Amino acid sequence: MKSAKFKRIDLQTLRIEGEALFAPHYAEVGQKDMGDVNPDWAFWADLEAVGRAWIVGIYVDDRLVGYSGFIVGPHAHYKHRLVAKNDVIFLLPEYRQGPLGLKLIGYSERALSAMGCYKVYWRAKRGSVLADLLTALCGEAPELCFERRLK
Repeated sequence: MKSAKFKRIDLQTLRIEGEALFAPHYAEVGQKDMGDVNPDWAFWADLEAVGRAWIVGIYVDDRLVGYSGFIVGPHAHYKHRLVAKNDVIFLLPEYRQGPLGLKLIGYSERALSAMGCYKVYWRAKRGSVLADLLTALCGEAPELCFERRLK
C-alpha cells in the first residue's frame, strides 16, 4: 500500500468517488428506522456555495477510501467563534488497522484550525471504536445527545 494522501474535496467529488463507500458506511452506522439513506445533496450544495461545507478525502493508490465532512460556521450562541461540526466520518474497514483514522482526525483538526475554527464537535456512535478514539483524544464528552422517535 502506498502512503495515504489527505486532501480537501468538493461535494461533487464526494458524490462520484465516494458512491461505493456509502453503502458500507450506512450498513455500519446508519439509522435503520429512518429507511434507506438519502442524503440531502441540495442542502450540502447550499452549504458549499457559501463556504460552510468542508470535506476531506483519504486516498490510497489514488482511490478514495474514507472521508469526513463538516458544517462550518459561527456558533449559534457565540457568534464570535467559528466552529466545525462533524456530520460524517468513514474509513473502509480494511484501512482501520493502522493509524489512518487517527491521521484523518488530526489532518481535519489542523486544517480547520488554520481556517480559523475555534472548536470542532465530533459525533460517534456509543460503544464504537471511533467513540473510544475520540474519548482518548478529547476526554469525556461535555454533553450527551439523545434521540427519541416521534412517529
